[in-house]
Amino acid sequence: MKAARNNYPILTVLNTSAKSGYYAGKMQDYTSALSKGYSRRNFYKISLLTVGEGTLYYTDKQARITGYTLVFTNPLISYSYESQSAEKEQGYFCIFTDQFINGQLREGKLATSPLFKAGGIHTFALNEKTAIFLISIFERLVDETHSEDCKPDLLRAYIQLIMHEALKLDSAMPTNVSDSSKLRLTDLFLKLLESKFAECGPNHELKFRSAQQFAQGLSVHPNHLNRVLKTTTGKSTTQHISERLLIEAKSRLLHDNRNIAEIAYILGFSHASNFLIFFKRHTGRSANSFRKSHAANS
Repeated sequence: MKAARNNYPILTVLNTSAKSGYYAGKMQDYTSALSKGYSRRNFYKISLLTVGEGTLYYTDKQARITGYTLVFTNPLISYSYESQSAEKEQGYFCIFTDQFINGQLREGKLATSPLFKAGGIHTFALNEKTAIFLISIFERLVDETHSEDCKPDLLRAYIQLIMHEALKLDSAMPTNVSDSSKLRLTDLFLKLLESKFAECGPNHELKFRSAQQFAQGLSVHPNHLNRVLKTTTGKSTTQHISERLLIEAKSRLLHDNRNIAEIAYILGFSHASNFLIFFKRHTGRSANSFRKSHAANS
């Protein structure tokens, strides 16, 4: 992968210009509003590219971005963007922190939208009609952000409109769940799942690995949690844990210089051999060959 070019001080913008943990602007007003080195950020971001092209790298995936594209990134995933555009990217972006998010942005379908997921879809190619609509929303976001009497609730409403538009494009979203208590428990589980992976580091291995541990962390019976998740997402508790573990394993194999035994330890495997068995069972290939083949193609 080429090194991302033209980084811009987004954290400085957020810290100095956003009194309540939010900011919105136009890409062309900055050195580069997309290009970044590979890492996690401590804020959420929604970008709308209107002119330009490049590649978004996140976890073990990459997505080609060109023309009208809506992009979601969040503190749960590490990512980088490599510009392949001969001209400066144009479009819009809004960034915000956890302190800006309130109940409305965390409830119901919005809680399982692309903005709050580690896996799933994070880029949406737009047709012209949808792009024009979203451009009008981002224009209002930018105007409101820079107004003397900026109203955070109005900004949240605009963000909700953008997220709802993304949900229409995400055909994998379940649409038949109306029980708010089930959605709430699902939301709590997904947040707990992500928080445990966010804690992973050189001196902190993954502590929660079983369905029972997550159920205890949420003060519910394992069978109840499993039934709720099957209803709201179509997947069991164990499936969610395994899929998220695989995402993290692939990401670390691609972007972490540690050896496989160290990565296995960080991810909570007592022996590297157990990690190798897990990885091959879910991917059909060895961790070493996965790492080497992707390195050769970068």
